[in-house]
Amino acid sequence: EANTPHLRPFWLTQPLRVGARTLSGPMPGWDVSDGDGDARVPQAKAVEHWHGSASASLLATRLLASLGAQAGEKVKFLPIKALSDVATRPDMSQGYEGIRLASHAKADIIVCAWSGGTPTQEQKDIVRAAVAQGALVIASAGNGGFRTAQFPGSLPGVLCVGAVDSSGHKLWTSSQGDWVSMAARGDSISVSVAPLLQQRVFFAKTSRAAVEVAAVAASLKALRPNLTSADIRRLLMASSRPLETTDPSLVGGLGAGELDAEAAMRMVGAKITNHDPRHPAGILRPSKSQETWAIEPLGGYRELRLQALGKLPAKGTLEVLDSGKILWKGPLKGIGDGFRVMASRAVIRWKGPVGDWRLEYRMIGIDSSTLYCQGTQTLNQDSGTIEDGSGNSPYAHDCDCKWQVKTKPGTRVQVDFSQMSTQGNLDQVHLFNGTTTQQMQLLAMFSGQTLPPAIVTPSNELLVWFVTAHTGTGQGWRMHWRAVPESTPMGLVDPPPGQIP
Repeated sequence: EANTPHLRPFWLTQPLRVGARTLSGPMPGWDVSDGDGDARVPQAKAVEHWHGSASASLLATRLLASLGAQAGEKVKFLPIKALSDVATRPDMSQGYEGIRLASHAKADIIVCAWSGGTPTQEQKDIVRAAVAQGALVIASAGNGGFRTAQFPGSLPGVLCVGAVDSSGHKLWTSSQGDWVSMAARGDSISVSVAPLLQQRVFFAKTSRAAVEVAAVAASLKALRPNLTSADIRRLLMASSRPLETTDPSLVGGLGAGELDAEAAMRMVGAKITNHDPRHPAGILRPSKSQETWAIEPLGGYRELRLQALGKLPAKGTLEVLDSGKILWKGPLKGIGDGFRVMASRAVIRWKGPVGDWRLEYRMIGIDSSTLYCQGTQTLNQDSGTIEDGSGNSPYAHDCDCKWQVKTKPGTRVQVDFSQMSTQGNLDQVHLFNGTTTQQMQLLAMFSGQTLPPAIVTPSNELLVWFVTAHTGTGQGWRMHWRAVPESTPMGLVDPPPGQIP
């Protein structure tokens, strides 16, 4: 609100021309939903629609604390309202138009303390253009506890922020995944939005987290105006606190870790070359012609993803190694828009020009909460393959999956395993004759690391049941089935001479 005392110094003092619009008034801004220059919330909607005011209030409070009384001279706010005065429910469909306007106004930092919905191609292009122009777009990861990508946070180039509590544990409401860049405090905090509301409000979750990151980003830009958005992004991620020791279940689900404002501010006066090997995500930029970085995050990881950005030199060689073995070697341009190798840790070596380029990396964690198989699948065919569904990843906790196989009449089913890696006596593959899991129909139960022998069923119907425990995991299993003549002896099949099952 225009009359909030600690916010007043941050409003633009001169009219701002943006395209055909002139933004002026006591709180220069724009309402993209209603198409007017009044970005204030109607008093009648104050109880429901205070979110933007709380974001601005907290942002101003943090900037005053980091930059002092002159903060309002160093940082200016451009409020853009994306919810209509007559809206009856929260709806951020016009949020992308707000991003477009902020981009046209040449904003250095665009704060999107919101998420939701699936953007159109035009809306994706709006964000892409803002990032290309040089804006640092910061967005909330979302509060549904989702593991699927949320927008606009998951769009390329956006700094997506999840939320943790005071002890560094993820808020249960915070979304997480390999599209989240980092995290910040999201537990509830009391914020003044007077005179919109006389009583203070409680601001929390990933909205608060995004604002906390934006405040540090703005402070860094104010202290070093020559920093690019890529520099600020790299500095924020490099100075963050890894979270895997606090919450091992995260395994990279909150990106580089938790915002460390003090560490980021300490780094602002030095060259931004810092790299913490414990970070499961980050940005690497060489400071000399030969550079080596170790990536050794805590916890279980399965894959390294790399992306080379900026003005890539034509000369130079990048090596990606794991335990001394070269996984990839070549020029930066060979990485293209994305590159991935299976690795739990890595060493990256560069030999070549320093230049204006950077390498973004992310370790992909073993996500044992993803149910790769669910329910019952019916397979009416004479041959095929059944597996736990996780591919190269470990299977999930709490699986309860069934496959019903039925071959043609007059046949039996022969089963041959080609992989078996489960927790012994905890995660089990059961084979039943027929269509039920009655104990009398149980043919065999396999578990552990030993490859099971082949088995032939008494009938042409086989039920496979995979059950896993609440904790622990393994690489999984794979079996092949095929129809064999009814005359084939049922039971265990002896392996060929010299072959150990």
